[in-house]
Amino acid sequence: MRSVAVALIASAVAIAVAIAVVLSQAPPVVAGNDAVTNSTHINLLAGGVSSCQQVGTVPRGTSALRISVGAGAGPRVRVRVLSNGRAVTHGELAAGWGLAAAAVVPVTPLSRDVPDALVCTTLGPGQPPIRVAGSPRLGAAEGTSFDDLELRIEYLRPGSRSWWSLASSIVTRMGLGRAESGTWIPLLALLLMIAAGALAARSALEDLR
Repeated sequence: MRSVAVALIASAVAIAVAIAVVLSQAPPVVAGNDAVTNSTHINLLAGGVSSCQQVGTVPRGTSALRISVGAGAGPRVRVRVLSNGRAVTHGELAAGWGLAAAAVVPVTPLSRDVPDALVCTTLGPGQPPIRVAGSPRLGAAEGTSFDDLELRIEYLRPGSRSWWSLASSIVTRMGLGRAESGTWIPLLALLLMIAAGALAARSALEDLR
């Protein structure tokens, strides 16, 4: 009985520490994009394809690229950023990243702006369909080829504010757009989750008596 109580307390402390560590980190922010709009969507029936496109300037500090590729299972995504034919950074998102509207691929952070950059994206095999979005290439015929589109690419870099500092604005936004709006709604949900966890732990201890 005592060992179970100690285990429950230790688990709660570990969860609290993990949450505190995550909230102390800064979420990424968008440093720029390639000015492409998602006006066209294509469903690819297979992966194993590559495409390169000129994107203008990739800003200093970029540590990830968010690319307009979505899928249910998530194929492996590799990217390379080239300048004058030389790779200045690269990265890979492992397969299985799940259901998402875009793929966020981490890359080695850039120490300087890269003007006239070329970004090459390679999709590995994946569960079809693989949904890609962007704008048709100039002069390209309409079709279902990965190379028919200029992809929407956003450049992400670490933000300067932690999740803790953003908590008040997040709570305010979560409370908007509902029949009973207000910041008390997410706070109530948090209190209910804490109460449910406490009741579950109490019930487990009582069953062991």
